Amino acid sequence: MNTSGKSVQPYAETWLKNLRQIERCTWCGDDTERLHKDGLCSACKRREVHASTVKKATEMMPPTVTDFDRRQQMRELRIAETMVDLCKQDGEELNLILNEEIFGSINLEESLNCVAYAVCHQRDFYNDYATGLGWALSRDQCRILAYLLWKATLVNRKRRRRAMVASH
Repeated sequence: MNTSGKSVQPYAETWLKNLRQIERCTWCGDDTERLHKDGLCSACKRREVHASTVKKATEMMPPTVTDFDRRQQMRELRIAETMVDLCKQDGEELNLILNEEIFGSINLEESLNCVAYAVCHQRDFYNDYATGLGWALSRDQCRILAYLLWKATLVNRKRRRRAMVASH
């Protein structure tokens, strides 16, 4: 209760409630772009259109196409489908951060490591910080910090999706 006698909800819970209510892309969870009628942001919509275009081109290939051209087309199809999957994984990660029952300092440590990898290409930069984070922050505070870190790494992942897929 505050000095006026009203019950005050902790700020972290209020902020999380507001974050959960924001209209987002149904695939990647991004809330900074305008959404299309089907609920996708422009980046995810481009991925969806590209994947369907490549799939149609692959299905329409005549049987006289060389093996090299067929392999190239199949590679392009695999890349397009994997890029769609990466978009959806970003949204699943956001859902885990905002709504999953089991979320704590270990998840936050993983988010810190993702940012470290994006910035300085070292994935294990924040190892063994989970216990200290667990003592210092509440579960809702961990979620908010993880959400802010997720937003920062989403920009990097959106920019690098094709390179991530092509390298595997």
